[in-house]
Amino acid sequence: MKIAILGSGNMGRALGTRWANLSHEVIFAARKSEKAEVAAAEAGKNARAASLNNAASEADILFWSPRERNPLNVLSDLSVLEGKIIIDLANRSMDEVRSGAELPVPLAVMLAEQMPGAKVVKAFNTLAMEAFDIDADALRAADAELPIAGDDKEAKTVLSTLIEPLGFRVRDLGGLDSSRTLELLADAVRLGMMGGLGWRVHLAFRELPENDLGLLGERGETSYG
Repeated sequence: MKIAILGSGNMGRALGTRWANLSHEVIFAARKSEKAEVAAAEAGKNARAASLNNAASEADILFWSPRERNPLNVLSDLSVLEGKIIIDLANRSMDEVRSGAELPVPLAVMLAEQMPGAKVVKAFNTLAMEAFDIDADALRAADAELPIAGDDKEAKTVLSTLIEPLGFRVRDLGGLDSSRTLELLADAVRLGMMGGLGWRVHLAFRELPENDLGLLGERGETSYG
């Protein structure tokens, strides 16, 4: 599979390197071409550098790491996005999170509105780059999960084939409107990371032990699903 890493920061470099090591063809691209060239050289034989426009045009899947929500500020021709799978990992700035500001429109939805012909999937926004420097078997042993959200089922299936070999179990949270929840969860995760829990913190859904006290009886009817 041919994957374009648009933006060669920490997450782009980490995932691009892992996918290149798994024999995918990875194309690094960045506004500063030297950053893409360094990332490609470090990732090894299955990676190379290209311009943002050429990388987007050639690849089947685009890892969108620029914070920019308007793709015209990144690419000169949006027709190259038609039918492509776009992985969006953007989160709000920590200043916005700490201010208590509302999230009126999910960042992934904002991006998808600018890319009507593309298939946007929210993923990887709840993890730090350190999570991808862990052996896949160790992650499986830890029952590590990675939540995603998107409207296109086929795109999510394809993305799952890229995520599972890394060692994560995919947790599908539903349509792209669920990316609001995923982005808010990422805010909580990042606050925990910066509050002393460390960079390897991640989200996981776990079931508690059986209720065995016998004090509460059966669940009553509720007004929500």
